[in-house]
Amino acid sequence: MLLSIIPTLAIFNPGICGDVQDDVVITNESISTDTTRTANKSINAGPGVPVGGNATVYFHVINNDGSITLKPNFSVAAGNTFRAYIGKVPPNLPQPTGICPDFTEGVITVSPAGNSEPRNVKIWISDAANTLDGPIVFYWHGTGGSPDEALTGLGSDTIDAIKAAGGIVAAPYHDPGAGTYPWFLTTYPLQVREDDLRVADEILACALEKIGIDTGRIHSIGTSAGGLQTSQFSFRRSNYIASVVTYSGGIWACNFPPPNQDPSNKFAAMIFHGGVNDIVIISFKAASECYKNLLTTNGNFAFICDHGKGHTIPSGVQNDVWQFFQDNRYGFDPSIYESGLPADFPSYCGLD
Repeated sequence: MLLSIIPTLAIFNPGICGDVQDDVVITNESISTDTTRTANKSINAGPGVPVGGNATVYFHVINNDGSITLKPNFSVAAGNTFRAYIGKVPPNLPQPTGICPDFTEGVITVSPAGNSEPRNVKIWISDAANTLDGPIVFYWHGTGGSPDEALTGLGSDTIDAIKAAGGIVAAPYHDPGAGTYPWFLTTYPLQVREDDLRVADEILACALEKIGIDTGRIHSIGTSAGGLQTSQFSFRRSNYIASVVTYSGGIWACNFPPPNQDPSNKFAAMIFHGGVNDIVIISFKAASECYKNLLTTNGNFAFICDHGKGHTIPSGVQNDVWQFFQDNRYGFDPSIYESGLPADFPSYCGLD
């Protein structure tokens, strides 16, 4: 049955973690077929956590068997447990430092201050972005690849879904000056230039200026060298990152962890590697495990998906990646997956 009972907000368990409320029953409020809704009046979602009239509240159900439901048809039997997440906005988002291009599908050029040359970026976007503020997903390709690798790493269906939501997929072209590998931080700590991070900052700042995005849904994904770049990016831009996915990425120099820009943002990470044979110069299994350990030590939610197929993008996971991005937004701490992964995720993904 749909929960819609009357007169006040009751809190059965006063303990909360950040802006997450356990054992909350909302009364005098109708929860309809949306996973998100905007409160039409000021309410309290928990002790000391006010929700203003224009705040967005996200819901998910913890079912009796411990599984989690966060689906378009949101319903919960009376008396069951669910959580309410308050939508957050990252502080201190970047501002444009150069002239912003128009955001149209194809190749655009950004010129961030501090970089010696402009950089091209491949953009997937649709007219929906003119009326909807959707997610932005950064894609970083592997050595020898190109931005079109996003068509494999994310999949065309996921890219279409992001576009339909008013969102953007942004895949930078690499700077040849980076050397053998496409991204300056791929070989950190040997290479410490932040040119690629400034490119991402400029894309984000210009997207905000030109069309608007949902700032709670800024994600990153990459493969191989692009996975190493995503791992660096996630720490160095943890001020605004919501969640990340790496295919054969991680931190290869575990004795030299990258600086964490905002340790208080416990972004989530879905970390794929190909097992003991995932080796190209380095062990990506070890680099992925290092990345996970650094994250969990900081209190972030992270889990490993060991597909066992060596150094490759696993097949059939793109819909799971898109679900992960949708379910893990900025400030969702703890992750809604803390008590278990969705049943339709690959069986080789697991929580320790």
